[in-house]
Amino acid sequence: MMARRQIGTAALPLHARAVMFDTATTAVLIFAIAILYLLPTILAFGRDHPRRQQLGLMNILFGWTLIGWIAVFLWALLAAPSEEGA
Repeated sequence: MMARRQIGTAALPLHARAVMFDTATTAVLIFAIAILYLLPTILAFGRDHPRRQQLGLMNILFGWTLIGWIAVFLWALLAAPSEEGA
């Protein structure tokens, strides 16, 4: 017989609770990895980088390599922001 845990009036199998936790954890981890992967693009758009579209494209195409990601990250941080909005 499978162990069950009472939650209110409904009983869920213990493995169902573990699956729900694993699914939520997986979703949070995928979201965090996506934010980290796109961090150079997010910074470029936040700083109004003059070549933010090209930087975003390079991030998507070459960000999966560590060298590409570092290069795009430095490009996003070291370039002077545009003065158009000022």
